[in-house]
Amino acid sequence: MNCNQIRERLPDLAAGMDASTREPEVEKHIASCAGCAAHLRDLQKRLTTAGRTIDDILSVAGELARTELRRARERVLKPTEREREWSEAMRHTPRRRGMEHALRGSWPR
Repeated sequence: MNCNQIRERLPDLAAGMDASTREPEVEKHIASCAGCAAHLRDLQKRLTTAGRTIDDILSVAGELARTELRRARERVLKPTEREREWSEAMRHTPRRRGMEHALRGSWPR
């Protein structure tokens, strides 16, 4: 295994994954690679300092992503005062329609 493959699995190790599910190849690589071992220690230190688990961090990140998506939808789908004064042709440009389709998740087929 190379360092990139190992680093994909480091967050699980840093979060305290069960010893029974750990892979010997990963443990062996971390023991022999100073860079990956330092990366693992850094992840563990950050998690300890934050006082959170990986699941907590991912749930917060997911909530932030949902909030940002909601705000983006509002910006695109709800017209501003100025846009309400525009004619229909000015409000519904191809770019605007594309953005609306992207945010709704419905693309013309």
